[in-house]
Amino acid sequence: MKKVGLISDTHIPARARKIPLKVFEAFRDVELILHAGDLTV
Repeated sequence: MKKVGLISDTHIPARARKIPLKVFEAFRDVELILHAGDLTV
């Protein structure tokens, strides 16, 4: 079974300059990351 991570509403750089390190740590063992919208670059 694959481990999937889901993230959305990041609004980079409106809310933050970059995705917080905690997100990368949470997705460390994830095989697939899905972004559900609002990337805003």
